Amino acid sequence: MGEAAGFVTYKNGRRNILCHNHQSFIRVGLFSFLIASGVGFLGWAADDSTELTLSQFRAQAKNPRPPAPMRGSRSREDPAAEAEFRQRADALFFNLLSAQGKEAAARQSLDRISGWSKAAEARLAAQQLAPLDMELLHFAEAKAASRLAQSEGERRQMLQEANRLLGREPSSSFVVLPNKTASDPPEEPQKSKTPAPASATTSSSETEPSRNASSDLTKLQSRMGKELLPQAHELLGKMYQSYLFGGVALSDLLWVEEEVYDAELQYQLLVVETEKEVASAEPSSL
Repeated sequence: MGEAAGFVTYKNGRRNILCHNHQSFIRVGLFSFLIASGVGFLGWAADDSTELTLSQFRAQAKNPRPPAPMRGSRSREDPAAEAEFRQRADALFFNLLSAQGKEAAARQSLDRISGWSKAAEARLAAQQLAPLDMELLHFAEAKAASRLAQSEGERRQMLQEANRLLGREPSSSFVVLPNKTASDPPEEPQKSKTPAPASATTSSSETEPSRNASSDLTKLQSRMGKELLPQAHELLGKMYQSYLFGGVALSDLLWVEEEVYDAELQYQLLVVETEKEVASAEPSSL
């Protein structure tokens, strides 16, 4: 029953020819597909995480596509090249983190003004609002929208550069995160009534400088997140209520809103500076 370049089998009374050449073609095609898709059994599948801390960003930047045999542009044995690559990866991470913060602050500002503008349109229809106020709100809303569009463009540009560094598709979407939530300062350990051994005290004091490298920035960040920003939002809410009842002018309300936006922006940038300070205290090796 044999035939050239193959053999014949019978299944359910039907004649099936399985050619060795066809089998080889299928095997090669399947293997090529697995390689192209980065299947994990080769150990270099791309990580498509949507949230990355600095350490995760560095790890993925060290192992981008294509697989290891095709990587020849960087020498792993050159400390200077490694340091330069780490600086590049860190700078890109911080630029993306900063762009995300700017976009977040701009979006919060636009959301507030858009809410006021919608409410003002209803009041204008009921003849409870001066037309000039409506025009002023439309101008402020357009300005905030333009600021948001600029921030979004900056973030998208940084994201594309990060995707190239990580070996991801240019359209891949992810966010970078600080190591700790910005609004959550490190908790101070409770003091123990039992004195610690001398050896433990010495060991703790040796690591204290690195732990306190960003203590001032962390304290300022915590103060802004837990005190300044809540107070600013509360003040803005009171100003808006006062405006509705004729207590303050719309121009005064928009001025305070701009100040609140500036505080939110400074807070976001402070998160980036704190992350930089923490990263600078880490070992220099990748």
